[in-house]
Order: sequence, then structure tokens, then C-alpha cells
Amino acid sequence: AKSFDLISTVVKDGLDGQNVRYLSQSLAQERVLAMKLDVNSSDPLREMMYCLIGSVGSMIEEMIERREM
Repeated sequence: AKSFDLISTVVKDGLDGQNVRYLSQSLAQERVLAMKLDVNSSDPLREMMYCLIGSVGSMIEEMIERREM
């Protein structure tokens, strides 16, 4: 759910929105915790979803950093 919150915030407010960095960091922390607690984290579909969510978060973080330069 946080991944969709992050994407919708970027679409709505752009990269300059004050919540974007917070949501991105929150997503990263939640993803790590979810993977630790998920007894089925090695399931191929779940692995793909964790990687996809991580990639989205990394992409947005990189876009924010480039914009701040």
C-alpha cells in the first residue's frame, strides 16, 4: 500500500512534495521489515514484488537526489 501512496503522491505533487522523501524512506523500511517477517519471502512471486517495490523506491530516491543538485 505504501508503494501506491508514494507513486500517487509523486504523480499528484511532483518530486518537490514534502511527503515524497518521507514516503520513500518509509516504504524502504516497511519493505525490509516485511521481508524479514514473511515466511514465504522466497516465493518467486513475492520475491518479484519485493524487488519491484524496491526498484520503484530507488528510482524515486534517485530522481529526488538529481533534482536537488
